[in-house]
Amino acid sequence: MTSFDGVQIFYRSWLPEKPSGKAVVLFHRGHEHSGRWETLIDALVPDGTAVFAWDARGNGLSEGPRDDADNFGVYAKDADFFIRHLSNAHRIPG
Repeated sequence: MTSFDGVQIFYRSWLPEKPSGKAVVLFHRGHEHSGRWETLIDALVPDGTAVFAWDARGNGLSEGPRDDADNFGVYAKDADFFIRHLSNAHRIPG
């Protein structure tokens, strides 16, 4: 996904066989990445629900200097773009 300033944000998705319009979006804590959620998805998320998890800018496979953003507002804008992207790309109601 391309964020508001052109930075490429990597994300993972776990999609049900039949789209249901339901989704869970997971955000990791600092110094982490979306791959950490992999073992918990089956245990935490109901069947038929899509799950999405990003690597915040500068973390995991996303672009940017490691763990760096000018301010917290940058992460908030990234999150807004992420949710909008998911809604459009995966036809999940906003």
